[in-house]
Amino acid sequence: MDLVPTLRQFTDAFGRNDANLGRIALRANAADVPGLPPGLLGDYLAAVELEDAPVIGGLLGLQLFSHHELAKVQDGWSTTWTNGQPQPNPAWQESWIVFGDVNGDAVVADTADQACPVFGSVQHRNTPLAPDLGAFFGAITAVMRWEAAREPDTHDEDFNLLPEVPLELYAALSPHLDPVFTDEFLGFFLN
Repeated sequence: MDLVPTLRQFTDAFGRNDANLGRIALRANAADVPGLPPGLLGDYLAAVELEDAPVIGGLLGLQLFSHHELAKVQDGWSTTWTNGQPQPNPAWQESWIVFGDVNGDAVVADTADQACPVFGSVQHRNTPLAPDLGAFFGAITAVMRWEAAREPDTHDEDFNLLPEVPLELYAALSPHLDPVFTDEFLGFFLN
C-alpha cells in the first residue's frame, strides 16, 4: 500500500483550522531513519515531518508523535512501573506501537499485520478505529476538512455536541470507513 497520496491529503488539510498546533509536512523524499517501526507505520514516520508536538485540534484533539518520541510514549502501555522499575506489560503485544494520544488515551498501530490496523486504547481496553493506516489517515483528513468547511459551531452554549454533528461526520467518514469502524471511530474521538 502506498501511503503517500493519503498522507499528502492529510498534510495539506492540517493547519487549515486554527485549532491545529505544531507542524506536519510531507517530506520531499522519505527520510532514512534507523530504528523506525516495521511496515506502514515506519513508512508514515519516514514520509511525514512532525514538529513542535503537533495536535489536530477541534473535535479530534489528536496529538501525533514523531519517531524521536516513540520510545518514550510506549511507557505506561508496553511497560508498567513497579517499585520504581519498568516491567513489561504482559497484556501488551510488542507489535502494538502508540503513535498518537487523545486526552491520555493511546492511538495504536498493530505492526504485526501488514495493513497496520489502528485502534484506540482507553485504560488498556482496545477499540478498533480503522482497518489500516491509510484508512485511518483518510478518516482524520475527512474530519479536518469537514471542520474547516463547517461555518457554525459544533457545540451549543453549554458545550454539548450539537445533535447533527455525529450525523454529518458519519457521512464525511463513510468513504473511508465501513459503518462498524465509523461507529467506533466517532465513539473514541467524540466521547
